[in-house]
Amino acid sequence: GGVVGLVVDPAYRALYVAQQGQGLYRYGADADAGTQGTQVVGLGDGGLTSVGRIALYEASGVDGYLVASDPNANTFVVFDRRTLGRVGAFQLGPDAGTDAVEQSRGLVAWSGALGTAFPEGLFVAHDGVSSSTLTDNLKLTSWGNVARAFSPPLIIAQQPADAGVDGGTGNDGGGGVIINPGDGNPNGSGGGTDDDSGCGCTSTSVPAIATLGLLAMSLLGRRRRS
Repeated sequence: GGVVGLVVDPAYRALYVAQQGQGLYRYGADADAGTQGTQVVGLGDGGLTSVGRIALYEASGVDGYLVASDPNANTFVVFDRRTLGRVGAFQLGPDAGTDAVEQSRGLVAWSGALGTAFPEGLFVAHDGVSSSTLTDNLKLTSWGNVARAFSPPLIIAQQPADAGVDGGTGNDGGGGVIINPGDGNPNGSGGGTDDDSGCGCTSTSVPAIATLGLLAMSLLGRRRRS
């Protein structure tokens, strides 16, 4: 399978590779680490039905998450950065005139504050099927909105005192974040039960405070038409 995603975790000296049709692999990032990798999760395991791009959310020097897009399921699967155990999965759903993210082939997770719009970090997802632009686009959401949709919440990186607090005022637009239950956790409302995989999420939804806006990917559109 072809390589569709790469991310380096400098704290753990690891290179993660998303290999189409196979899953996620881990390689040593040092120059003398060799070329032998180990499979972190295969397709059909850990909630992955397909694999696209991957991203690293660095909550601290050692804590955080590896996030992998699952284009076939229209989900983003979250793995613990320390243990590589599955935490859960989420979707960016439709809300306030903004359509859901589907067939995502790209993503970015940033833990730093980005002005008053994203004081709790940023999650960006490519939307492969957009009804608003009739072509590919990008959807942006606060990492805080994603984190608080899990029960217990995912880690949100601490920000400097002058970075501001995301109070969910609605200034960052519409768009819901829908959480899928993790392995061994109950469906429905209420807190999930932690298991050995570190999964503690539950099936719920977040109020309409997620997606900031849409950025049309005109270059991709032109290539597709050509």
